Amino acid sequence: MGDFQERIQTVRCEHPEAEVWRHLGLLATPSYAETALRKLFKDSLGSRLMADKLDGFAKCMLQAREYFYASRSVTAATAPTLCYYGMVSLCAAVAIFKSRDLTLRSTPKAHGLTPEDLTPCTNVLDAACRVDSSGMFPLIGTLNVADYCTYERWLPVSDDYIPVGPAHFAVAVRHGDSRVTEVTAKRLVLSDLLSRLPDIGFEAWTHPETSLAVLDCTVSVERMNDREVTSARLRASCEDSGQVERLTQMMSTSYPSWQQAAVGQEVYEYEIKNVANPFADPCPPLRDSVSGKTFIALPGSRGTPVMPEMCDWLGAGFLTGTLARYYPQVWLGKPRARPETALLTERFLEAAPRRFPNLVLNALYGRLFRFIT
Repeated sequence: MGDFQERIQTVRCEHPEAEVWRHLGLLATPSYAETALRKLFKDSLGSRLMADKLDGFAKCMLQAREYFYASRSVTAATAPTLCYYGMVSLCAAVAIFKSRDLTLRSTPKAHGLTPEDLTPCTNVLDAACRVDSSGMFPLIGTLNVADYCTYERWLPVSDDYIPVGPAHFAVAVRHGDSRVTEVTAKRLVLSDLLSRLPDIGFEAWTHPETSLAVLDCTVSVERMNDREVTSARLRASCEDSGQVERLTQMMSTSYPSWQQAAVGQEVYEYEIKNVANPFADPCPPLRDSVSGKTFIALPGSRGTPVMPEMCDWLGAGFLTGTLARYYPQVWLGKPRARPETALLTERFLEAAPRRFPNLVLNALYGRLFRFIT
């Protein structure tokens, strides 16, 4: 299937969140981490640098786990701040692991995001920030962290195509807009960020002030005989006319290699044919939820750029954490009292400790981990 193929790592367990941390904890052990780092950097790390990276990586993992666990034991008054710092610690761990010369002492101390004036904010979903030229957020962008989506493999049999088993494959999808040179100074809005996260998509759909930006889709790959040439098809289910317009505009302007193949009742199909790697850039922003469903993320209605899912979570974590820490009169005031908004933000705080560590696990190992109860 070519070098884009990634195997899904399926783990059956009783407590998925605890199992994610068990896997992260295994990687953070000195012997395991050293082996992984030497393989990644081809034995080019000196003993002092290696020791510093191992120590910093383990400390970031420990703090992240305690931040997330602590966020589970408090109310929404302070949970966003704890949850966000858990994200920051995990991002520092990813940066130390992925960047050759980076240690805990040299990781950025700045967030890399600057909030707009939030004092007069009358609705927490309107909270916004801008991306700085340096700091943790743009650093994660430069690492080009991939999202993962599952695909079904199809093989030619006579004149028909039949699916070969269940969808046991995954592709790493990297977004061009994740590069810091393209995102710097862009405006991120909380409602946009939340509406692009598959694991809170249902709550976003029920909210009258958000425009749901994830579409349920399936991705199939067809291999042409035994050649290293494939065709991929993206089939999106879409009922809302606004979503249809955003989908067609995004595909025609940003992903012209994917041609519209068919239009049915609430179904829109695009395909790319006869290429070695149909998921190389530019590729539509595909991502999986923890339940294993695949989605395509649409551009935000307020201009928030398309970024890796990890950046969407981190940006939303920064805004909710900033509101809770520095603007409690907004976060805990009347704007948040609206039931639909409270449902959306509470779902974010519930899902983040489960989803974000899973995204980090995927990034560190370079594969899609799926935890099934």
